[in-house]
Amino acid sequence: MAYLSKEQVYKIKKSNDLKLMKNYCDEDKTNGFIHLEYARMLIHNKMYIEAKEELKPLLGTKYNAAVRYEFGKIAFALKNYDLAREHFKYVEENTYYAPERDKVRYALARLEFDCKNLDASKKYFEELLETSFDEVSRLNLGRINYEDKNFEEAKELLKGLLDSNYSSPAKYELAKTEYALGNIDVARYYFQSLVNEGNTKALYKLGELEFNEGNFKDAEEYFEKINYTGLYLPKTKYMLGKKEEAINGFKSLLNSKDSQYSAIFLSIILIKEGRNEEAFDVIKNYMSSYDMVNDGIKLKIALTLFKELGVFFYKEYPRMTDLPYTDRQIINYDETRALSHININHVNREGKNNFKNDIDLYSLLTEVKEKLIDDIKTPTLNLNDMYHLDYPNIGKQGESLLRVITTAGTKDIITMFPVFSKRDNVVENEEESIDYDSRVDMLLNKISTLYQLSKTNDFEFSDAFSDSEKQLIVELFDIKTKRLSK
Repeated sequence: MAYLSKEQVYKIKKSNDLKLMKNYCDEDKTNGFIHLEYARMLIHNKMYIEAKEELKPLLGTKYNAAVRYEFGKIAFALKNYDLAREHFKYVEENTYYAPERDKVRYALARLEFDCKNLDASKKYFEELLETSFDEVSRLNLGRINYEDKNFEEAKELLKGLLDSNYSSPAKYELAKTEYALGNIDVARYYFQSLVNEGNTKALYKLGELEFNEGNFKDAEEYFEKINYTGLYLPKTKYMLGKKEEAINGFKSLLNSKDSQYSAIFLSIILIKEGRNEEAFDVIKNYMSSYDMVNDGIKLKIALTLFKELGVFFYKEYPRMTDLPYTDRQIINYDETRALSHININHVNREGKNNFKNDIDLYSLLTEVKEKLIDDIKTPTLNLNDMYHLDYPNIGKQGESLLRVITTAGTKDIITMFPVFSKRDNVVENEEESIDYDSRVDMLLNKISTLYQLSKTNDFEFSDAFSDSEKQLIVELFDIKTKRLSK
């Protein structure tokens, strides 16, 4: 039987020669070191069942802590986080050699981060500062601060890594952080720098950034460079006025992981183009593909689709008085109601997007209607049309741009208000002053009620979700709601 030195074992591991290592293990059933290293090779090759068989005989031996660590790695890889945590905690509590303890603390920090236990993860990473895990811990502390919206703290940590071994991932995280802080050009610079290094993920993020900033031509170029075929590309095509390309793009995604959101956007476009029968087919086909009773999330998505398709699907239920303002205007436009809404929300209300107090609202509405031409229409993936008009110093805060929302294909103004730029956010809804958990509870109760109604009405109706409720649904589905989210 040949004797293997540690150096020879590590050489075989480096070559990843599983067959050779197994032969040595078969020759020597008692050499725990060889069997442990062979198990590590199996784990590296994702052969978890075989690795467990190699490790089990080593439990209770002098390799016990190392074996429990490897069991933790297997559980972590299989997303059995509770079992992984149990193994790692055992090793942490029974290991006194600092480098080994640091290694398992790093594993625990990563595990807690993946489980979204950011406080626990942060504690472990902070314990690893000034150790051999210092730089990677600072990188992850930057990520945690980003997730916690502590952007300045994240920025400080990440900038200190630009000349380290983690310069590229730090630059990537720093670009996201700078964007969250509103430093668009700085974020663009860091992403472009990564692109120059051959980072295709950064190229996608550049496309995402330019889309969010309204630079759709640049976004299209970046997405096409990496042969990207997800939701952003047809959205970008539509914003560039390439409607048929957008429609075909969304259709191609109807059987993908993005099927539900493709159905939403596709339906909106088809309705805006007057192709209601096609929109009807998209939704019916989507809904018939899933068991709504056993899939609460898809039920919520279906109800959201009906809200978007309200102009086509609303029948006797719900009553018009139950619908939010915008939906009522889409179904049955009323100019007096529009004037009242604009007066209450954008003349007499405190906050953003307010007109000057001396505005003659009726005269302005009449004047604005005459100026609404396709040349100033802003593309939007909502059921409404959007325009932007130059009006010097029309807002209380000096805004010189007027955003006008109309029912699709008409000059019927639903609302209008001052903004600084085409990308400015709309004034917040009163519902957003309620704390997040209460809003979630209210929304889920509402959806539960709708579900009970749907069983007797064959889904031929929808309750009305407000814009803030719709946004909350999006957040609950982990659809991108933050700029350049991870």
